[in-house]
Amino acid sequence: MSKKPKRGNPIAQAAIMRKGGVHEKSKSAKRQKSKRKLRNEVNKYLVADNKAGDQPSLYLLAA
Repeated sequence: MSKKPKRGNPIAQAAIMRKGGVHEKSKSAKRQKSKRKLRNEVNKYLVADNKAGDQPSLYLLAA
């Protein structure tokens, strides 16, 4: 049985292999995560403030 010839150009295939590795979060994903975190912290503050019997401080949401 004879050997199969290699397919394609080995120089071009190396470029494809360079794309691998650890993937990072996109900028938009990082921005959305920080927005979610801030919204959760504000909601925790408003809930804690509301449990004390006061009205929630809505001026924080407008900022």
